[in-house]
Amino acid sequence: MEQTIQLQTPKKFDRKNFALLVFSQIISVFGIGVLRFALPLYILVESGNPALFGVVLSVPLITLLIATPIGGVMADRVKKHRLIFWLDLITTAIVVTFMLLHGLFTALPVVMVVLLLLHAIQGLFSPLVDASVPMLAPQEKLPVANSVVVVIHTLSGIAAPAIAALLFDNFGLFPILIVGAVAFAISTIIDLFLRIPYQKQVAEKSVLKTVGSDMSKALKFTFREKPIIAKTGFLIFAFAFSITALFVVGFPVLITQHLGLDVGLVGISQSISMVGGLIGSIIAGALGTRLKLGQVWLLMVNVGVAIITIAIIFMFDLSSTLTFIVMTLAMAAAMLGMQMFVIRVWSFVQSQIPTDQLGKVMALILTLPILAGGLGQLLFGFLFAELADMVWVVILGSAVITILMSFWTGYIFRKSTTLETAIADKQETEQDIGVQQ
Repeated sequence: MEQTIQLQTPKKFDRKNFALLVFSQIISVFGIGVLRFALPLYILVESGNPALFGVVLSVPLITLLIATPIGGVMADRVKKHRLIFWLDLITTAIVVTFMLLHGLFTALPVVMVVLLLLHAIQGLFSPLVDASVPMLAPQEKLPVANSVVVVIHTLSGIAAPAIAALLFDNFGLFPILIVGAVAFAISTIIDLFLRIPYQKQVAEKSVLKTVGSDMSKALKFTFREKPIIAKTGFLIFAFAFSITALFVVGFPVLITQHLGLDVGLVGISQSISMVGGLIGSIIAGALGTRLKLGQVWLLMVNVGVAIITIAIIFMFDLSSTLTFIVMTLAMAAAMLGMQMFVIRVWSFVQSQIPTDQLGKVMALILTLPILAGGLGQLLFGFLFAELADMVWVVILGSAVITILMSFWTGYIFRKSTTLETAIADKQETEQDIGVQQ
């Protein structure tokens, strides 16, 4: 039994604005997906250095990490639809400027600057979307609404690597920049019609004081008033460290350097893997709260087993084609379980946060997988370079972390649901006594 806070969420589903938000997300997530896939891959192909590839992937996460809490504060204090519009417009301008400068300067510094800017904008953007969903969907529909948003991200994630890899393999980087610019321009036009409920809040005298005060409140709420949210955040950190880093850094390195396959197959492999995530998102949305929190740890155990399968296949000298197929299908199975876990747990977290703190607290939680992803990508890039002859060791390490954290997940949520049930039973007993008196 889950206790939830009564939020100031709408009584009816605002389908029109939710649909506009979703359509805007489809296009903008696709645009950012093709760029985030192609730009680091461009550096990997040019340099042939896995460690440098890991650096290019992880360093831009610094701006993402810094911008996310700011985005959370802004999500609670400004009109969300206006900020979404301006962020999409600025992103369009950045990509167009990069197109004009492409080829005039050394690749690595320019790519790093563009990635830093794109990650900063994404850091501002993510809390806006996560805080907007509960303002458009009633509380009982949150798992379904979150499922739709995740499905959209997954569909764009499936299409983006495949299209980016195809374009990159045949035409180079420039056509991908055109696709990204067009995508963000279309998303900006859609944003003009978007409206999200807004409630003005009292601000401090300066921006820094406002940010500091808001994040202080968010930290107090997360760690003191609702410690289950802090524990959930740590779980997300651990899983992002062990799984996301393997997926983002490991797959391009394994496919291009260890299997000797074309770079286009990286996009195909990641797209197929994300089909598993798409299926998991749909299942999670269909199940809703029928997927009990006390059972989600089993999903992550299965994720760990899938990663072990990838480690085993790299222990033997098998054909590149067979290894590619097995690792792709295993990661698809891992993504299925991971997405079911994320949607169920994320909906639980949203249900525990008052609407006036949604942006701040969720931004705080969002910084954890960002930090984990950056650290993991640096570490995995280094390990894949240093243990090139024993890559299965690196993959097995990822599986071990995942399975250990799965058991801790079970302990946390079983304890939490048991405590909540006891509190609810006590309240019901007190009410019965009051009625009898």
